[in-house]
Amino acid sequence: MIPGYRRVATASILVLAGIGLYWGTALGQSQTGQEVVRVERASFGEPYPAYTYTNLNQGAGGPAEIDLASVLGQKPVVLYYFIAKNQRAEQVFQEIQKLADELGPKNVALLGVAVPRPGMSAGVIRERAAALQIHVPILNDEGFRIGQQLGVSRVPNIALIDKDGILRMANGGSLLQVLEYKLTLAEGIRRLADTGKIGTYAYLPDYSPSVEMVGRTAPDFKAPSIKNGSVQQWSGVYSKDTINLLIFWSVNCPHCTKALPQFNKWYRENRSKVNIVTAARVTNAAERTKTREFVSAQKLEFITVEDQDRAVADLYNVTATPTIFVVGPNGKVDSLLTSNGPDFGEKVEAKRKQLLK
Repeated sequence: MIPGYRRVATASILVLAGIGLYWGTALGQSQTGQEVVRVERASFGEPYPAYTYTNLNQGAGGPAEIDLASVLGQKPVVLYYFIAKNQRAEQVFQEIQKLADELGPKNVALLGVAVPRPGMSAGVIRERAAALQIHVPILNDEGFRIGQQLGVSRVPNIALIDKDGILRMANGGSLLQVLEYKLTLAEGIRRLADTGKIGTYAYLPDYSPSVEMVGRTAPDFKAPSIKNGSVQQWSGVYSKDTINLLIFWSVNCPHCTKALPQFNKWYRENRSKVNIVTAARVTNAAERTKTREFVSAQKLEFITVEDQDRAVADLYNVTATPTIFVVGPNGKVDSLLTSNGPDFGEKVEAKRKQLLK
């Protein structure tokens, strides 16, 4: 038995509760059939534990096994946890590999990390790696060792280890994520590769890639109405006379089902002040029925479309629900609105005053 590890007889690995996650590929909903290895959370500012892992990207990404002991303490290491077929996670993998290539393998080692599961076998992961032209190792995280050590609860997920093998950061969600004033995660990796050192940033706050939409023109889309299936197009329903809210939600998200009726109550009395369109995640017939029943029971008065297979969410980099975009009369995303429900009207009024001067 490896020091610091404890084996338990169970077939499931709990990583995420899944509540509020827009992606349907939550790690915690997997049943691996593997023996789970319970591992203590790695400490920031301390050496990261070494272990030997099977390489899911054998050939294109190196040998059949990767012994972290041969890498840690030799040069900086970037660990990248992802889920195959998760569009955002795959996109960031390509971006971070491009950066690592630019910096050079002598200066930084990039290691992908993934956990096979039903419907996402090792073979599927290899196929996606080939399609994405990933040429670095992908560690098979059997027993969710690395996931537990780094506290992985969502993807994409980036961790940094300095040249001395010391864990400095985890839970990075984007190369654009800000570590400190004028220092993005991308620049932090550059500093790490150049000097071998970086400050201890510990466990970063969860990153929402939706913020990257601010300042952009809201992408146009077509989607069927949840009520009758008629096709709705964003460019045809957004208002040029007032502010617009585009709300992404799911009937399986408790925060959403609590907040939407409160939003609806305010909207019913202030219809002329704001234009609201919502996109409800729908991945199957049962979810469609459940969503329609909720919309009907709550008598939601704003337009609600089906976001089938996350097609609209992908356009807006949405990874969690509820996510509320504020779109100005000019069609550009002004900001993201956070609301606990009761303060919804107050925040909408503040945005109106700001944007409709």
